[in-house]
Amino acid sequence: MSQTLEQIQIDFVANEDRLLLKLRSGNQLYRAWLTRRFIKLWVPILQGVHPQTGERFADTPALPLEQADAIQPVEDTPLEKQAEAYEYPLGEAPILAVEITYNTASAEKPAQMIIKPASGQGIVLPYQPQLNHTLLKLLQTGSDKAQWDLHALFHAEAEIPGGRLQ
Repeated sequence: MSQTLEQIQIDFVANEDRLLLKLRSGNQLYRAWLTRRFIKLWVPILQGVHPQTGERFADTPALPLEQADAIQPVEDTPLEKQAEAYEYPLGEAPILAVEITYNTASAEKPAQMIIKPASGQGIVLPYQPQLNHTLLKLLQTGSDKAQWDLHALFHAEAEIPGGRLQ
């Protein structure tokens, strides 16, 4: 993602039994299907557990879920209906997220999360407390709508489940 992230939406799509993540940056729209399995991989990272070591980060990765005042309201209108001329850098069909990579901060670049499909390009997101908090809140709301019974995942001490992590 070359520009600043401007809008995030996560919708439950019942006939797919998946969440659809939509990210808008300028006139570019990035979309990814999120499965229960992927959410179980991603939530601990958003909560501050390093995917390789299982250790907590020194910095607080996300604000407490109860601290809702930091979240900007998300438009109810689907992003696809807000503008007619979006570009789709990853293609018009959403990618299927199968892997999450966490890159620690260095002198050259800040910490990042990369949502990857089985092949092809993925979505690079900054690892920032407010963004992490927003994503956690939206993922929790989406998984509640899907009736996936993941409530404990969002409120328990994070653990890294088995999966493709790098």
